[in-house]
Amino acid sequence: LAVFFKQRAFDGVNVTIPYKVDALVACDELTPEARTIGAVNTVVKTSDGLLQGYNTDYHGFLFILRKLGINISGKTVLVLGNGGAARPIRAALADAGATNIVTVVRDVAQALEKDSFREDEVATFEQAIHIPATLVVNATPVGMIPHAPQNVLDISELAENGLQGVIDIIYNPARTGIIMQAERLGVPAINGLGMLVAQAAFASAYFLKSKVVLDERIEEIIKDISYQTLNIVLIGMPGSGKTTLAKRLGEKLGRAVVDLDAEIERFVGKNIPEIFEHEGERAFRAYELEVFQQASVQSGVIISCGGGIVETPEAYAIAHQNGVIVRIIRSLDKLSQNGRPLSQKHGVQELATRREPFYRMWADVEIDNNSSIEAATERLISSAKPLLQGAGAPLLPKE
Repeated sequence: LAVFFKQRAFDGVNVTIPYKVDALVACDELTPEARTIGAVNTVVKTSDGLLQGYNTDYHGFLFILRKLGINISGKTVLVLGNGGAARPIRAALADAGATNIVTVVRDVAQALEKDSFREDEVATFEQAIHIPATLVVNATPVGMIPHAPQNVLDISELAENGLQGVIDIIYNPARTGIIMQAERLGVPAINGLGMLVAQAAFASAYFLKSKVVLDERIEEIIKDISYQTLNIVLIGMPGSGKTTLAKRLGEKLGRAVVDLDAEIERFVGKNIPEIFEHEGERAFRAYELEVFQQASVQSGVIISCGGGIVETPEAYAIAHQNGVIVRIIRSLDKLSQNGRPLSQKHGVQELATRREPFYRMWADVEIDNNSSIEAATERLISSAKPLLQGAGAPLLPKE
């Protein structure tokens, strides 16, 4: 690394962990924020051969802080974690006016010794839930795919005591455990997709020696990445047309399709009626949840779910964390019962009555499939598109 920076055979580089501190040492000039943070992620060679060091994570965080739209001037902010990501975040928060920035760690003694914090600047996770704060920022990897949906901190008491916003710099999944809890509690939240795009935009501006970074262009890229990476999850009664719609949608959008029932049969080595007959519904639901978890960690896929998945409470968070959930509606008299054990056992009407509240709770959008499959596909695409583009926007509670 030292040889690489000494030779300077580049015009500019991006730097990621674990080299950000080493890159700072190699630079001849530093921006004020890079010097304060003690790390750089963008290095540009000037016309006279000097290396200038920037930290564009700082600018990226300020971008999503502005998008969230809460005033932290003079307020308390909790920053979860003390890794490399926390450094630019604390600097940005201080420059945005936060006067009490508390870093939340597992080992307070270690943080005091290593990083020269004052005692009032650090807290344990157990202590943090009792500290009234305006904003909580997750700068840890807890809740990231594939270990999702985990919640890094229970914010229920904080919400009761005036919490106004949550930022999680994770962007995969789009909704981490803490973001989904914020949704339930009515606290606005935003993920890290905007930070990712904005820091790249600032790095590009430095590379191109441009002083212009357009928020409008950043927003376009955020929407494009969100549209490409969020899953489309189809739910609805057995026979409502989910499998056919998923296939047609996959062809139209160029997305891979995961038929959950087919994946369960492949996973277990039996067809659905055989699983119900030999092992029962409880075993089937356990298989379904495991396969659904595996499918949902993918990005940009269409997942066609079985009709009863909504009756498994744990499945909602798996679907919601990285997907737009689309309910397919079809008249009950048009639903086939062939090869569907529960429809045959209980009758379509009973199943529909039992599942209706869950379908309504899960659905981000509902699509009528009583006419042609082409019409339903077009309705689905137009209705889901704004939601698919929205992962980097502030996430508000579902109505």
